[in-house]
Amino acid sequence: MLGLLLMTLIVGIQQGLILAILLNGASHVYRSGNTEIYTLGRVVGTPFFQNVKKGFPLRFMRVLLDCFHSNVVGKPVYEYKGIKILRFNGALFFGNAAKFKQTVLTDFMRNIDMAHASLILDLSPVNFIDASGVHVLEEVQHTSISCAHHV
Repeated sequence: MLGLLLMTLIVGIQQGLILAILLNGASHVYRSGNTEIYTLGRVVGTPFFQNVKKGFPLRFMRVLLDCFHSNVVGKPVYEYKGIKILRFNGALFFGNAAKFKQTVLTDFMRNIDMAHASLILDLSPVNFIDASGVHVLEEVQHTSISCAHHV
């Protein structure tokens, strides 16, 4: 922000504002295009699911679970046999549809074994899906059907 203010003072108000708007839009597309996909597993002895690798999919989720469900923290997480649960955080749009497709189709569908014959996509954090996102979801469904897997 300070850099944009200095740039506005150097190049002028009109050019500085145009540049600030363009940089802000590019920053927004970059940040929303770099969302993560987590593999979820069930916390032993609870009805809660969390990230298998990192423990918690969201930073603030740990604070909430510490306050309200202290029996979740530190417990092991397991995956169900025959089921893979993937959670996508963020909007599914043209900026990150390719990453979603690559992660699900390439990393999951092509390297799948019979231990994970079903896929559950948790899209509850997704607040926007455009036509590119819908197209990618349809591709995932058609590919999984052709491979005799369930989505």
